[in-house]
Amino acid sequence: MVNRVFIYGEFQSGSLPSFLNLGRRSEVATEAIEILREFSPNELIGRIYILSQGGNYLPVSPYGVGNFSWYKDYQEAAKRKQPTRFIARVGDEWQVLWIRQESDDSGPYIAVGLKHE
Repeated sequence: MVNRVFIYGEFQSGSLPSFLNLGRRSEVATEAIEILREFSPNELIGRIYILSQGGNYLPVSPYGVGNFSWYKDYQEAAKRKQPTRFIARVGDEWQVLWIRQESDDSGPYIAVGLKHE
């Protein structure tokens, strides 16, 4: 049995993430990153999951990623060469190096490269 490790949080370009705004925190993080590969304690590649309306985290599909506001914000920030961060629920900040499609035996998925700040 393989233990999967996740980082829960929210992508953010610019201002504070919604769960940190005005000192209020939502009950559950809207995104999660499943750690797939670690290159050092500060750099990793992960599979992106999104919180569904049913309260479960589901992997983001390459066909549906364009529907998410955080992905549109990432694309706009990348065009302007501005940083995007993944703010973890525990308060850690990760610089988003890239978001792209990858695949494995289970099929295509959306991956993210992160570097701890």
